Amino acid sequence: MDVDEFYNLLFDRWEAQMPSEGAKKTLRSYYGGHLVQQVKSKECEHISERMEPFSAIQCDIKGKTTLEESLQAYVDGEIMEGENKYKCSECDRHVDAVKRACLKDIPDNLIFHLKRFDFNLKTLQRSKINDYFAFPAKIDMQPYTIEHLSGIDSSESDVFELVGVLVHSGTAETGHYYSFIRERPNLSDKEPWVEFNDDMVTPWDPSSIESACFGGADFRPHFDAGGAYDKVYSAYMLFYQRSSAVKKEKELLQRSGQSGPLRCDLPSHLEAQVKEENWGIVQRHCLHDQSHIPFVHKILSHKNPEPTIRQETAYMLIAAISNIKVNFPDEYGIPDGQGDDDIRLLGQEDTIIMQTVDMFTKLWDTFHNTLRSWPEYFGTLTAFAQLGQFEAAALLDYDFLAKPLLIISADPTLDLSFQYAKMLTTMTRRMATRPPNYENIINLIDALLDVMDPKFNQSLFVEQSNGRFTLASEGTIPFSVNEVNLLHKEWGRNQANIFIEKLIQLDQNPIKTDSIVRRIMGLSPLMTRSVFTTLKIGITGQIVTYLITPYLRAAVTFCRNCAEPDLVRLLIRHISLQCRVIQNAEGRSFFEFQRDVFDEHAGATSESVEIQSLETLSEWAPGLLGYLDRTISGEVEAFIQEKLLRHGPSPAFGESNGGLERSRAMNQAARQLAISCLEYLRDTYVSRSAQAARETVLPLDKVIKVCEPYFNLEDDVDEDLSIRFQGLRDVLESMSRLIVDELEEDGSGRWSDSSTGTLDYN
Repeated sequence: MDVDEFYNLLFDRWEAQMPSEGAKKTLRSYYGGHLVQQVKSKECEHISERMEPFSAIQCDIKGKTTLEESLQAYVDGEIMEGENKYKCSECDRHVDAVKRACLKDIPDNLIFHLKRFDFNLKTLQRSKINDYFAFPAKIDMQPYTIEHLSGIDSSESDVFELVGVLVHSGTAETGHYYSFIRERPNLSDKEPWVEFNDDMVTPWDPSSIESACFGGADFRPHFDAGGAYDKVYSAYMLFYQRSSAVKKEKELLQRSGQSGPLRCDLPSHLEAQVKEENWGIVQRHCLHDQSHIPFVHKILSHKNPEPTIRQETAYMLIAAISNIKVNFPDEYGIPDGQGDDDIRLLGQEDTIIMQTVDMFTKLWDTFHNTLRSWPEYFGTLTAFAQLGQFEAAALLDYDFLAKPLLIISADPTLDLSFQYAKMLTTMTRRMATRPPNYENIINLIDALLDVMDPKFNQSLFVEQSNGRFTLASEGTIPFSVNEVNLLHKEWGRNQANIFIEKLIQLDQNPIKTDSIVRRIMGLSPLMTRSVFTTLKIGITGQIVTYLITPYLRAAVTFCRNCAEPDLVRLLIRHISLQCRVIQNAEGRSFFEFQRDVFDEHAGATSESVEIQSLETLSEWAPGLLGYLDRTISGEVEAFIQEKLLRHGPSPAFGESNGGLERSRAMNQAARQLAISCLEYLRDTYVSRSAQAARETVLPLDKVIKVCEPYFNLEDDVDEDLSIRFQGLRDVLESMSRLIVDELEEDGSGRWSDSSTGTLDYN
């Protein structure tokens, strides 16, 4: 099917899909007209005429050199004489006649089909006519109409302008089509033309139309024998538009105020497709440019101070590696059980995966001097490790777990290699104003631990870090002896674990920090106890040089994941005791720990867990109720109300909700809480005769007074606690002399003032 056949088929199908006859007629009017097939007798005055529709005018090329000459032959017709005489129906005899075609109705858009394909009767094959054939930029179609040919006087011309040329390049059997189209309407005097050649759309100079479209001989230069050859490319279809229609469109454009040419919005999916294809053209152009590879190499060789550039470069690298992994698995280097021979022939060290890790190793040589690029460097390592088990194993082969472990564990008191000692020196110079970013170092450690044995197995430890890449297909990857030693290293016997302590004190990337703590706890009971010892030593209510909040956050993780309930109870008790003497500004973190682990005690049912939690309430609540920050003490007060006091003395619970045991546990917890609050006031203020702000001790006073009815229960009596409570009541009297009202400059104010109200918990 050539383009003319395709054109006719396309318009036929478009017309068939029109919803009405009016719509079909409108479509035909754009490019369709009517011609008259006329037979005129030379021997009588009779003329036979038949009207026919047309969508394109067929123009002979053979023996013609211009479009006007072909059109003239079109209307001149052929002589019918001799054996080919025409029989006149009016005269009922054969006469000499002229058969010709005349144009009746010409549409605004006129198409000429140049008949460049012919059939050779000798060879019985189609052939292409490459003869020279010229066509004008403007043509008057009036001489070819039936009115003009019938002798009707008409001085008006009907001019059409060339607006498009379809070119065929090739032979009658094979070839390629492309187009030249004039942009219109346009307000400029010189209207631009555009060449459409598949996905290439470029401006075109119409002054070269003769060499590009007319066909004919193509003269070669002297060094090519100087011969003449027929051009295989020439115009195949011509598109003209009536000048009056072009002028009208231009006037409409002028009135609209737009500059032109007109533009219309594409549907979003088509616009996205066009943009994607255009971007593909740009990419191919760049990739095949001889200067592209040197340019990329030069760009990537530069150091850049902008983190965004470093980050985008890292994304590009990982994207390229991922693409290679999918499309070139053999060269990438992941053994699949069947292609191992290919990898052995290539050499494991020559695979993409190992060359990438080798590149990371070269960058490692300067990591201690480039702290600002840590997020991008270690972020890239993490992204590479997360591509799969083999990528992580390749990093482990090059010791990329031990290296970040040493970065975090590094301390001036330890025996360090030159790189790590130099790193600490660099940190010291910039720590105050620009502390290093450990976020992605922590991410890398967590990503590598994710593919390693979840539990220590001494029989599986490897002496050297390398050689584990081939084990990746067998499951999790074993630890090296060096990695195990680094994870076990402590400051001394029964002292904190160095890595865990340093990791927690960094207070960066809390989610992955908690994940690492959880993984290390699961390695062995010894590592669980090491984490416990580190947390117990690090968590204190005293003023220290480091933050306690990260320790408390890690302690929550420990309590939720520890398989040894005794250690959980010991840690909670230790932290509860620290709550009584909080001297730092991290009271909120202590309370949030107690709140988060309140329901984390070991127990078969939720009621038994609650009973265990109530037993420790009196140990930590007084110190937080008396905390200087009234916001925190208020939240603690509300928490006690929610968990304990809202039920009132001797609450009645059904057996399914804990029954009498739960009720008595609450009574006991309330009595013990009141005694602990009185002991806290005695030890903190009365024993030292220290003054106290009214707002600070008010929550304690409220809780004590609400708990007092729990000592007068007939069905649940604890004589020992009642005696202790009565013996401590003098504390309230002593406190009345130590209270100062911060709102009064003279410091006056009594504990018994009406401002010391009791909360209504009912």
